[in-house]
Amino acid sequence: MRASPSTLAAASGSPDGAAPCRGQGTSHLSPRRSASPSSPPPRTHSALCAAKQCSVKRLTCSWTLATICSACFLEEPMRYMSVAVAFVAMLASPVAAQTVKIGYVDIQKALMTVNEGKAAKAKLEKLAKGKQDELDKMQDDVKRLADELQEQAAVMREETRRQKAQDYQKRLMELQDFYLNNQRYLAEEEAKLTRPILERFEKILTKLGKEENYTLIVEKAAVVYASSATDLTDRLIKEFNAGGGK
Repeated sequence: MRASPSTLAAASGSPDGAAPCRGQGTSHLSPRRSASPSSPPPRTHSALCAAKQCSVKRLTCSWTLATICSACFLEEPMRYMSVAVAFVAMLASPVAAQTVKIGYVDIQKALMTVNEGKAAKAKLEKLAKGKQDELDKMQDDVKRLADELQEQAAVMREETRRQKAQDYQKRLMELQDFYLNNQRYLAEEEAKLTRPILERFEKILTKLGKEENYTLIVEKAAVVYASSATDLTDRLIKEFNAGGGK
C-alpha cells in the first residue's frame, strides 16, 4: 500500500474562453485526465496528518493511512537531523557507547499491518470509492457539455451558445467544489481513523522504552543505517494486536 492526487483539471477543454478551474488540497479522489491535451491534471496528493495536522505531500491517490509523516510522530522534520548529529557526537565517547541503547520503528509498516489499521484502510477505501464514483459522473456531464459546445458552436444562435457556456462554467465550478470539499472530508476521516492508532503506538513504545532502558526510539525515516536487531516494529505490531496501549 502506498500512501496516495491537487489541482482539479476540467473534464474537458474550456470552450468559449472558459478557463478550467484549479484548486489545491488533499485528496483520495483522482480527477480523470482532461480531454484537452494542454491541461492534464497533475497527480499530487497531500494527506492530513493526524498527529500534528500538517500536510504531507504524496504522489499517489489511493489509501493514505500510511502517509502519517514520521515528522509528526516525532515533532518536527528538522529534529531528525539534530537528534542524529547529537547522538553521533555522544557515541564518539567510549563510555557513552556502552550505555546508550537505541531502537527504531517503522510507523508506516505498523499502521498498515495492525488489525485496526487494516479495518481503517478498508473503511476509508469504501468512502473514497463512493466519492470517486460521484466525481466521475460529474466529470462525464461536464465533458458532455464541452463536446456539445465544440461540435455545435458553428450552428448555434449566439444566445443559445452563451447560455450553454454559462451552464458549462456552472457545472465546472460545482465539480471543483465537490472535489475540494470531499478531499477535505476524506482527509478528516483519515485523521479520525489514524489518531487513536498513533496514540496507542506512543503508549506501547514509551512503556517498552522504560522497561528495557532504551535511551532513544526513533522512526525509521530518521535512520540512515541500523542493524535489524534494533528494529522494534514487529514487537510494536504484536503488542498492539494483543491489546497493548489502551
